[in-house]
Amino acid sequence: FTDAIELVSERYLREVNPKDLLYGAIQGMLRILDSDSQFLTPEELRRLRMETEGEFVGIGAKVNVRDDGLLIDYVLESTPASEAGLKTGDRIVSVDGKSLQQMPRNEALELLKGKPGSSVDVGMIPKGEENITNRKISRARVDIPHVKDARIVAPKVGYLRIIEFGEKTRVELIKALAGLRREGANRFILDVRDNPGG
Repeated sequence: FTDAIELVSERYLREVNPKDLLYGAIQGMLRILDSDSQFLTPEELRRLRMETEGEFVGIGAKVNVRDDGLLIDYVLESTPASEAGLKTGDRIVSVDGKSLQQMPRNEALELLKGKPGSSVDVGMIPKGEENITNRKISRARVDIPHVKDARIVAPKVGYLRIIEFGEKTRVELIKALAGLRREGANRFILDVRDNPGG
């Protein structure tokens, strides 16, 4: 392994960072294991920790990556995205003039993040429409709830949706279940559809 790194470092036509070679080799090894095993660089690990802790700086929309951009799954209340009028089903197709078509997931999501108070130009197509609308949105610190939509759906039946699994999930779930019990629920529907990790 070290011989291969030395050979590439000595003979490749351009200078290559040894750390990039090491990270690439580790990614290649893990790729043959299964689709869930992956290597994270220290920066990617930092971003993942921020997401699982439920707080980041961005616009406040939960999105799914598609080939043609980012599809908004839901917009968190009282966030820059909700104030800008973004809604579930809208598609974000560009950020600061950069097309999101075929862009890797992390790269597309990273474009929406930034320093609190900084602005981002979002090109979006409202649900059911075809024309692109541009919105300037200020980024802010966003607290992501892990449990959402706790409500009574039938006599003595409570419903709640777990949208994220992370450090706050257990506490939020216990609190939501206790609230539903106070409203008379003794049976529960736990909706874990479309969450990353459920």
